Formats: sequence, C-alpha cells, structure tokens
Amino acid sequence: MVNGKPGEFVTIVRRRGKDWFLGSMSNWDARTLDLPLDFLGSGNYIATIYADADGADKSPANVRVEKKTVTRVSHL
Repeated sequence: MVNGKPGEFVTIVRRRGKDWFLGSMSNWDARTLDLPLDFLGSGNYIATIYADADGADKSPANVRVEKKTVTRVSHL
C-alpha cells in the first residue's frame, strides 16, 4: 500500500513482469492525492491514467483517460 486512511481512501501498487499497476479508490469525498513514483526503476514509463471526469459524482461512468510519460522522480 502506498497510502490510505480506513473508510476514506487507499492507494495500492502492484507489478507483473515489467508492468506496474497503481490504483486509488476513494469514498464520495473529493480529494487530491500526491502519489510519488519512486518505486519505479530507471528510465521512462508511459502512464495511462483513468480518472473521474466532470459529472462523475452523479454518473460514475464519466471517465477521463490520459497518457503521460513518467519517471521514478515523477508524482501523479
């Protein structure tokens, strides 16, 4: 687990081979998290980020997808 608070939010990181998976879940309260990527090895990675889009509080299917180049010194 990277961070979390019972009943509020949790962030977990897992790896399979060369692929990393980072996921955060939250209760209904809006929040901003700082997620350091210092667990990554050296080099560049492409992060595919799935996040709530506008109106997700009323329609959970509203999702924003973004790709971003990250390294071990990056934060999401």
